[in-house]
Amino acid sequence: MTFDELLERARSFQESRVLLTAIELDVFEAVGGGTSAAEVAAGIGADARATEMLLNALAAMGALEKRGGLFYNTAATAPHLAGPASQRAGLLHTVNLWDRWSTLTAAVRQGTAVWRRGDTADTAAWTEAF
Repeated sequence: MTFDELLERARSFQESRVLLTAIELDVFEAVGGGTSAAEVAAGIGADARATEMLLNALAAMGALEKRGGLFYNTAATAPHLAGPASQRAGLLHTVNLWDRWSTLTAAVRQGTAVWRRGDTADTAAWTEAF
């Protein structure tokens, strides 16, 4: 493996986090058949500027299409991420795993699972998505 390939792997979490944030906020459902960033922001209860940045990142990744200032789901996202929440359950579990995996360094140092304050594996969001 080359050093550039190692760097690419080290940075791959950024695209994962963008996608997981979009799933967590139901961005694809809010985009629906096509809409503006301001309308998505209003629909998900988020900041308009930050939402537009997120949507542009998703478009750059190919998870959304941007045409004429409007955002559209793709053939890949529309059937899997823009429908009922039950379709996203497996990915919502991955959102929950993000926090668990974020403590890996501390877990390796301590030799045991590390829980953040207030973290519990039996919360409704954790078990429902699981």
